[in-house]
Amino acid sequence: MPGACLYLQLLARPARNAVLRASQHRDAAMNPTQSLDALLDWRAENQPDLPAFAFMDSRLDIVDTDSYATLALAASRVAAALRAAGVAPGAPVILACAPGLDFVRAFYGILRAGAVALPTQPPTEKNAIARLEHVAAGSAATWGIATRATLATRDPALQPASLRWLAVEDCLAGPPDAGPSGNRPDAIAIHQYSSGTVGVPHGVRISHRNLLHNSELIRRAFVHTSKQRGLVWLPPYHDMGLIGGIVQPLYAGFRTTLMAPRTFLRSPLNWLRAITMTGATTSGGPNFAYESCLAASDDEIERANLDLSRWLVAFNGAETVNPATLRQFATRFRRFGFRMASFTSCYGLAEATLIVSASSHLHKPSLLDVDRNALAAGQIRLTTKADREHRRLVGLGTPLQAVRVIKQDGSEASPYDVGEIWVAGDSVAEPVGDEDSAFHAQLPDDPAQYVRTGDLGFVYKGELYVVGRSKAIVIVRGRNHHAEDMEASCRALEPALAQMGAAAFGDDEAGIAVVLEVPRRHPDMPGLLERVRGALAEQHGIAVDEVVLVRERSLARTPSGKIRRSAVAAAHRAGRLSPLSSWRAHCQETSRTRPPLPAMPALASLPRETALAQIRDWLAALLAAELNMQKADINPDTHFGVYGLDSFAAVNLAMHIGDQSRVDLEATLFWDYPNCTMLSEFLVDPARLGAAELADAALATGAEA
Repeated sequence: MPGACLYLQLLARPARNAVLRASQHRDAAMNPTQSLDALLDWRAENQPDLPAFAFMDSRLDIVDTDSYATLALAASRVAAALRAAGVAPGAPVILACAPGLDFVRAFYGILRAGAVALPTQPPTEKNAIARLEHVAAGSAATWGIATRATLATRDPALQPASLRWLAVEDCLAGPPDAGPSGNRPDAIAIHQYSSGTVGVPHGVRISHRNLLHNSELIRRAFVHTSKQRGLVWLPPYHDMGLIGGIVQPLYAGFRTTLMAPRTFLRSPLNWLRAITMTGATTSGGPNFAYESCLAASDDEIERANLDLSRWLVAFNGAETVNPATLRQFATRFRRFGFRMASFTSCYGLAEATLIVSASSHLHKPSLLDVDRNALAAGQIRLTTKADREHRRLVGLGTPLQAVRVIKQDGSEASPYDVGEIWVAGDSVAEPVGDEDSAFHAQLPDDPAQYVRTGDLGFVYKGELYVVGRSKAIVIVRGRNHHAEDMEASCRALEPALAQMGAAAFGDDEAGIAVVLEVPRRHPDMPGLLERVRGALAEQHGIAVDEVVLVRERSLARTPSGKIRRSAVAAAHRAGRLSPLSSWRAHCQETSRTRPPLPAMPALASLPRETALAQIRDWLAALLAAELNMQKADINPDTHFGVYGLDSFAAVNLAMHIGDQSRVDLEATLFWDYPNCTMLSEFLVDPARLGAAELADAALATGAEA
């Protein structure tokens, strides 16, 4: 394993010895196994009573647990139900359970049946249904597993007619199966789909060999042993939550506590409280998770009674790692025992199963200052932070798989050139169908099959740095959005825009911008700016930072007429565009402490019109507080997306309204009822929220019913 060897060579002697000692203490569970389900059987036989997984509810109480023995038995029951239903080995099975141990049990049960798991979000929301339809069609899946609650709330009219469903509770109530799966290493274990919310999700077929190989890379990079404890809030439908949070603990043999993403989103400090309560040594998420914790007030942090001294591996990946976030988080939580050296910056992608590189948590993150202008030209020129044109990059560690950096002409980049990152190795998966030719990349001097990541970067002193994207992908809070889909949404707003050029670009760090060509004499440019923001929020869950309207045929194009996004982005940054009209969001510090959200007003015994007015006013105050705006600037009849309400903020507000009204609400509420007036009608509607709930809500806010 060349990457791991180089990783060890780069460490100082004491750190290298520590890693080697940890590697020598691997459990007998590291015996070669054929498949993940065989590994689970081995653990159940040899370590039956050791804790495997626990689930923590929204109150941070442990409400469900499994040892290796009970997990293996549950998986055996699910496998028996699948076989009894006629699911053949190798058949794809949709896994649409909500986050929790039933997801874990169903996942390993599908593998034990010799079938292929297709994790996807429960089909109870509009975007999730569209995703499910694509996954089912692309895989030819005819069976799915979900909880009874999900099956009771889904709309059968909106589901793929070809799918037949099993309730996981019914599977777990049945008898166990008679024997193991007989899976071989090259048998496909899962289809993992990209995390884009609107565009067509691209799938990869990941084998048991891929999973076991990548799990070993993670174990070595993070120095995981059976003595570790994990805490995972990440969605199990995506690679980091599934492979890092459900596969890696089984592979390395350490107990892990899971909690739903909603629990984190309700209050990011719940994540740190859970780490404190469980004594977790390994936990993490995308960069925005750490930024979200910084938004808490000093009083909230003090009341959390945190102890982060046992947190050894704080991994950060799936989006750009911001050096300012690392510094601010380490500074603010140092007094609770957090160490800067705990940060483990990672790079990975689903096409390579998960991890490609990771920094060591045995020393502080590597930071590199480069010249921004040279970087835009594809070159690396070192500078210092005193240089006004510097950009500080965070090192993502030593490559753990074979990595080559390739320039546009197909030649290998020199040490001071930027190129596209290509990855090869036993973790590289295969595409679902023939939808991605990137898997077939080869180099003249190398027989290996490489996956072209679409990421631009370079290797400096043995460490990988990622500086941007070559593919048309906009990454927001760790999720991929296809620029073409965003641009199409803008052009679809008016017939006159259908043939106009558009360019969407940016990320969480630089901000999201959309540049749209319009006829010079467009009759309502301010209204168009508003509709663009609303469409991107409603259809993509993105709050853009800037919208720019320019005259038609003014954007840079290729000889074939395609928009050159990188050239448009460069012209935008340099101020070389000539806007006809534009809009820009208020600049906010990501670490700024936000005021608490206002409580719901007392509504009991109020006339309907009065209750509507008070709820409408309260919603405007909620939106203003969440988005750091003035309440007077909120028009009750304007689309929420116009004000920059993205999916993350919508989840936060939906949870707050749900807490106040004692009704479980989904974030899609803000797209189904997209302004204060419409949402207030929904909340006061007796058919939706009865008098008892309104009275309870009034009592909860301290008013008398």
